[in-house]
Amino acid sequence: GSGTAAFANGTGTAASFNWPNAILCDNTGNLYLCDQLNNMVRKITPSGVVSTLAGTTAAGIVNGSGDQVRMNGPFGICQDSQGNIYVGNNTGNVIRKIVVTPAFTISPALPAGLT
Repeated sequence: GSGTAAFANGTGTAASFNWPNAILCDNTGNLYLCDQLNNMVRKITPSGVVSTLAGTTAAGIVNGSGDQVRMNGPFGICQDSQGNIYVGNNTGNVIRKIVVTPAFTISPALPAGLT
């Protein structure tokens, strides 16, 4: 990244993050991280290309796909054996499930009523 707290997708130092934390690596070498103050989950390819996997700079708890998704302080990330990604939201007290393939969608990880 650029070393400046901001939001930008791009390659190498053209990208910016705002409080990146909690990184995981998939079996193809992609990194996924929680960009907490940008309210996003970001993806970094082995060649250094940074993109937004989920969320926008607008905070919230909204499930869906594409730019419909809202995160609220994502903090903590892991992946299951099927490649699904689970993200804890620091604000909102929820765990989110990201189905990465074929096209990502976000849903609650736990049935309603469980926390």
